[in-house]
Amino acid sequence: MDGRLIGFVGFDDTEQERQFSETEQAFLRLAADNFAATLARRQQYLQEQAARRQLEEVNQQLQQALAQREHIQQRMQYLAQHDALTGLPNRTLFAESLQYELDKAQPCVLMFLDLDHFKPVNDTYGHAIGDVLLQQAAARMQACLRPTDMVARIGGDEFVVLLPHTQQVEWATHMAEQICQQLVQPFVVDDHTLRISCSIGIALSPQHGSTEIELSKHADAAMYHAKRSGRGRWQLYSSALMATAMSVDC
Repeated sequence: MDGRLIGFVGFDDTEQERQFSETEQAFLRLAADNFAATLARRQQYLQEQAARRQLEEVNQQLQQALAQREHIQQRMQYLAQHDALTGLPNRTLFAESLQYELDKAQPCVLMFLDLDHFKPVNDTYGHAIGDVLLQQAAARMQACLRPTDMVARIGGDEFVVLLPHTQQVEWATHMAEQICQQLVQPFVVDDHTLRISCSIGIALSPQHGSTEIELSKHADAAMYHAKRSGRGRWQLYSSALMATAMSVDC
């Protein structure tokens, strides 16, 4: 086999000397060739098995790398659309969701929500306590909503709520009242009992606007009116509010 000795078969007759005939020698050569071929096939089989195992290991490593890459991409997409602190949708994802509802020409409700008395919590207890308070407040807001609704954090202590497929003023104000009642309840963070409230502005589509800009402007004006009226309450938008809307120190 290519000049290499793989093995040999020998016969030894100790009782008497004799020479093998040409037929016997041919048979022995044939047997040796068969044994050599069998050993060669065995060696080739072992090599193929080793190569197959190596290929499987490489394929497994490749699958793991692809899964890790997909996980990283999904994580990056999640972080691009969600608030890192609360896990809520961020401004980008909320704007896309609101525009999707408006493009379908379906009635919906937009709420602007701002936490009252949150700044003193940060100033008194520090941002770490304030961050936990924001997380707890976000969880309470989510608990008030239906699975199809959305609450998003758009920055600081500002949130927005989207109620799709909703055109009844009574339902919108009921949801706003539920959120107000939940957030006025005391929060406990690291043995500190904290009290805040929220001011909510409500705008309905299409009554108060058919574009994101119009609805956001009107919900924001209603929210500031709620603050100016004493905070801890909700306000439904009306055209009269635009004349009195102004910034309020929160």
